[in-house]
Amino acid sequence: MKFLAVPILSAVLYLLSVSSQAAETAPADDFSLTVDVFGQVWMISCEGGEIVVASREADDWLERMRMQASGSPDSPRLTATQEGFVAAWLERTDSASGLAVAAINDGDARVVRLGTPSDSTTCFDMAALSPDRIGILLVRQTAVGNSLAWYELEADNLSIVSTKSISSTGDLSYPSVLPDPDVWVAWQERSNGKLAVAASNISANQAGIVIRRIVDGFGGVAAPVLIRNGGLQALLIWQGRDSAGNAVLEAGNLSEDGIKSVQTIAAPDGIRGLLCPRAIPGDPAGITTYGWGGERWSAVRIRFGTNGKMECDIRADSRSHMRRPQLAIDGRGNEIWAWPEDGVLGGRVISRRGDELQHESQKVIQAPEDAIPAGRVRILAFGDSITEGKMVSPDKSQVEITSGYIDFLEEEYSQRIRPVLVIQSGIGGETTIEGLVRLQAVLQQYPDIEFVLILEGTNDIFNPGFLPETVAENLGQMADMVRQAGSIPVLSTLLPRFDSDVIRRIRAESISKAILPTARLRGATICDFQALFPKDPNLFSDLRLHPNLEGYELMADYWILALVTFEGDVDRSFVVDKGDLLLLSAVLQTRRGSWAFNPDADFNDDGHVDTRDLSFLLNRMKKSFNK
Repeated sequence: MKFLAVPILSAVLYLLSVSSQAAETAPADDFSLTVDVFGQVWMISCEGGEIVVASREADDWLERMRMQASGSPDSPRLTATQEGFVAAWLERTDSASGLAVAAINDGDARVVRLGTPSDSTTCFDMAALSPDRIGILLVRQTAVGNSLAWYELEADNLSIVSTKSISSTGDLSYPSVLPDPDVWVAWQERSNGKLAVAASNISANQAGIVIRRIVDGFGGVAAPVLIRNGGLQALLIWQGRDSAGNAVLEAGNLSEDGIKSVQTIAAPDGIRGLLCPRAIPGDPAGITTYGWGGERWSAVRIRFGTNGKMECDIRADSRSHMRRPQLAIDGRGNEIWAWPEDGVLGGRVISRRGDELQHESQKVIQAPEDAIPAGRVRILAFGDSITEGKMVSPDKSQVEITSGYIDFLEEEYSQRIRPVLVIQSGIGGETTIEGLVRLQAVLQQYPDIEFVLILEGTNDIFNPGFLPETVAENLGQMADMVRQAGSIPVLSTLLPRFDSDVIRRIRAESISKAILPTARLRGATICDFQALFPKDPNLFSDLRLHPNLEGYELMADYWILALVTFEGDVDRSFVVDKGDLLLLSAVLQTRRGSWAFNPDADFNDDGHVDTRDLSFLLNRMKKSFNK
């Protein structure tokens, strides 16, 4: 192995090294881990327009190489080969996205790009098929829909050995590759309202026979991943849902005849649901997953013995800001955990089996129940970094966690309507899948909440299984969960984005468009930030995503605009008058689920605009909520 041959290892690493700083930055969860032939753990991540390769040294990550990307890079992968490494990542431009592949050998990087200008690669996975060959499974968006393509390349010069198209239907995502001795590939399909996991044995089936299984995915996500059990049987793991609606993992043996011997893996005690399984580099029979456990996210390692039976689970806890943890096992059997955290790669952590993962900073995001004063309206603000109150400098060098819109909302609502206490429960980087799990625990902690303001979905645009309808459905399930807890949900669209990456901007806008009909069908009041919030970068601390103080104050005004409808002000004029009476009369006796139903006229949120709502409005006639 020329790249890492022991006699010249130090010299090669010197040639590769751009600096001795730790590789720290990675947007969303844009990083991955791998283990080389010597058992050393490596990381590849995105930093701006560059790809960074780093190795684990002592208790830190040491940067080894940087490669310039074309467009906005994301979803990097790194695989060790006999000659060095092969790296791959997606490059997104205003009009398309393609896959870049780099052969790293003796300090040099040879980069090629797969695909045609007319197609866009949306997601991929790759693995070393042999010491000198790489396999890559691509999901492409073409003029006629999604398609799957399989490539085999020489590891040293990236010349294409063979290609193959795989039969598939619907929207495709979460590709996974399992090499040697048989090469299996798997992916997720969504077609005709059904969710399925699919797999094919590339080695044995030259005809490309595909086996499928319909699943009931939690939050609309199945996220299949391939591993091998202790007996070298190919296993497919995916995220499903149990009879109570909780997220579980399901595991099935793969054969030519289908997905068999399926077992359900429930979350360990203290954890609510298992999310987004991942294969573990250095442990061919293991996966890592995570879930919400009270006041923290928990990372879980699960191993499978012979015949796919779960042999053990090992849990390591983190603090509240851990995101999508990844795990690698080095040559000495040490567990190396890493996770995205507040836009910074939380990679400076090493954990031995069974140890607690230590977090650099701790932030209490929820007040104790006995600290909440009695006699006030209680509002729960639930969401991601915007609810958390994050402000970021334009050059991203400084991050500050503030009260965000919370203090503004509490002060204005108390002055104009009635005394209120707003509880801040935001976690930076959280997706709607994660929010579904965490919300259940937070609602149990605060049983007397009157309103729950839900603002999430921005981070879902980084999800390889992204569909705006899925994000909206996750938010709809949150609204249902809030109602089941006896509170009133208020949904919101996303704030305008100013990303240089047009694809991400379009994805965010498509989420907002999908949220509107979801809120209407759920009968939930909506705060339409996408339409209301000025598209002015001067209202954002980082000129693109997180508001500044002026922006947060404006957000509070728009939340009040939504909440005032529960005071009888159907038309949101801040005065209860004849206009509100006319609007309510037009929808009297309509019920939730009907397109004629107006949630702003359902003051008690019981799903029926009836005489009780009419009586409430008449008793409040001529009441003003103006400043």
